[in-house]
Amino acid sequence: MAPFIVPITRPAGGVRDFLPMAEDTSKTAPVRRVVMWGRRFLAATVVVPPDVVELLNTDAMAVLAVIRDEAKATGRCTLPVARIAERANIGRAKTRAAIRLAESLGLIAIEQEPGQERAIINRSVSSRC
Repeated sequence: MAPFIVPITRPAGGVRDFLPMAEDTSKTAPVRRVVMWGRRFLAATVVVPPDVVELLNTDAMAVLAVIRDEAKATGRCTLPVARIAERANIGRAKTRAAIRLAESLGLIAIEQEPGQERAIINRSVSSRC
């Protein structure tokens, strides 16, 4: 038996009309704006010394806000990088880079004892709120 072959024609509107899209894109569009606003809001709540504020971008400030909020109770943040990235609404690689930069600037310290998990200690990041 021969396979059933149907010729596929390209739509007149171009490639964009040809690709399948979600049924209601109005529900997915605002999500990006909310995520960006959340990162900016987190970054706006961070207070750091004035000599290092020019060296930190919005992503780094959002990471510092997450670390500050987590370390508020015990003085140390034991969240994994993936969880910090999720709460700051950025990727893991940018989160790692922000943690390295903050450590090199002396804003945080990283402790790792044998047999225990890594802990980030907040040194000089405070809150505006």
